[in-house]
Amino acid sequence: MKLFFALSIFFLVLTNSWGQSPSEKAVSTIPMASPSPELNTTDVSTFKNNKNYWKQLTKTDATNQAVWVSYFDAAKFSNYDKHSRFLDKTEMEELEGIRQQVSTIMPNTYAHYYIEYQVLGKTKSGFSFLEKAYQLNPDVTLLDDMLAKAIIERNDVKKKEFIKKLYESGAISAALLEYNQNVLYSIEENGNLVTYGYADTYPLYILQELFEIRRDVRIVCLEWLVNEDYNTNWSNRLGYPNKLHTKENVQLAQILNKYASMPIYVGLTLPPNLLAASKDNLYCTGLALKYSPTPIGHLTSLKSNWETLFKKKQIEIDEDINANYLLPLLMLEKMYISEGGNKTVRPLIDKLAKKYAPSINIQKQLK
Repeated sequence: MKLFFALSIFFLVLTNSWGQSPSEKAVSTIPMASPSPELNTTDVSTFKNNKNYWKQLTKTDATNQAVWVSYFDAAKFSNYDKHSRFLDKTEMEELEGIRQQVSTIMPNTYAHYYIEYQVLGKTKSGFSFLEKAYQLNPDVTLLDDMLAKAIIERNDVKKKEFIKKLYESGAISAALLEYNQNVLYSIEENGNLVTYGYADTYPLYILQELFEIRRDVRIVCLEWLVNEDYNTNWSNRLGYPNKLHTKENVQLAQILNKYASMPIYVGLTLPPNLLAASKDNLYCTGLALKYSPTPIGHLTSLKSNWETLFKKKQIEIDEDINANYLLPLLMLEKMYISEGGNKTVRPLIDKLAKKYAPSINIQKQLK
């Protein structure tokens, strides 16, 4: 029996056979949670409109650092789609053009260093500009980047410092923390979790370091593999003599290929295009998908995690990433129906569907 529904915020393809043992079929899932974490809840069209606004301001206020930073951010985010941060050659050339203008007009300023870092990313050279930008303006918006820098450089002192600062800044909501806590609870002991960016990575470190929750889980962020040191570290850990590939989809395939020697899970936040090739071997255990080429009893784990481990105070809070609960909840409700008992999560499904996926027919999905 195939379940298919398109959600307004994300796209899921669910395949399951309820006529045979549930553990005999993978979830066959191509999940995507909220829009790219960096986009937050702002529509891409808003950034496109803002880009033109800020671009005009750069002509009338050419030495205003804040104007250039806003113009750059709007140009970058306007080129993202809902599920990906990929930029093509033309889009990168646009950002490069802005970088060149700023480096010429106002060199050695916060705007200059910030934009250089954004263009270069989490590379060694990029981090050198990030450090300079933060020294000039220790703004809360750079705390996550400074934390990534500390983790990648294995600087435990700085890591603890920026985890504390990021948590105390309030930038990570309670709902985001609870969601990621439940992600950790979806993973077996000493598991490895593949994440993608902001909303599914930094909260995990806060939970592990400040609250000592599931410190056994190892996190590999695909976005960070652009950094040579981080890439080398994970290549060695996975047993590859050379660095992991530069393309994210190949990197993920290389990581999943080590499933036999280390249990590997992926977050529901990874883009659909990255999971397409392995979707038939991904099994939902809650808010994470375990990779296994052979069938596993994932629904037993899903049920146990939901009923005994998951925290549920923030599920109905208006945080886009909470839309991801629909996948495990629909599977769980079907399991409850097949068992013929009085357990149900239907009311919660209805509330989340109304908020995040008003067009889907829940009754049809549960038949």
